[in-house]
Amino acid sequence: MDRVRILNEIDKSVLPNSLKIDALDALNNGEIVLGQEAIENGLVPKIIAAGSFDPATYGHRFILERARSIDPNAGIIVVSSTSKDKNYQLFTPIERAALIRSYGLRMRIILGFHDTPEQHSKVLKELHQIPEIIIKGRRNPLDSRHTASLIPKYNISEESIFEIQSPDELADVSSGNIKGEVWAEVMNKGEILGGVEYIRRSVSDLIYVCVKEAIKKRDHDSNHIFKKRLEAGSSEALFG
Repeated sequence: MDRVRILNEIDKSVLPNSLKIDALDALNNGEIVLGQEAIENGLVPKIIAAGSFDPATYGHRFILERARSIDPNAGIIVVSSTSKDKNYQLFTPIERAALIRSYGLRMRIILGFHDTPEQHSKVLKELHQIPEIIIKGRRNPLDSRHTASLIPKYNISEESIFEIQSPDELADVSSGNIKGEVWAEVMNKGEILGGVEYIRRSVSDLIYVCVKEAIKKRDHDSNHIFKKRLEAGSSEALFG
């Protein structure tokens, strides 16, 4: 993913202009870095928090604040699907980085993405191997099982994983569930897990507005995977 494509994605983004400008500034000053650039220039922090952050929730904010309290230089890796699987996404990687920053978190954000599937896998693997500690959030045992699956996937040691338990009030907050709510709204299939109110209590007011704009943007996108899943009546749309 080169900078030209990133700039194009920012230009076409559903984000408000204030977040677009902030994202551009962060790209220019090195607070947001492309994955390959981070690897080549030694910009991957020793401690990172990795996740999809699609979108960034209050649960993510809690984990990231804890990571920064452990090490003020801790960074973030935004793990994204390959370009081939982009229809699984609600927000693009650069949009997710901007939304993370909207919580006031000033941490280096590395976009774990590459345009070609072969290089994408290689970049993600290296981004997980370089740090000494990889921080993951834990809401329930399923989260721990997912985290454990990263060990063989990226060929990293069990000792490099550090899980942070989410507080009880955030135990059901999930970006996957938010995406399920979004596409249920798009398809007029009714409410799941409380619908709009669930989304509103899971993210900031600003991100909630951005989610609504994302709904409008995807409303006529018949190729989007979540619309297809909901049309087929698949509950998988909740957990993509």
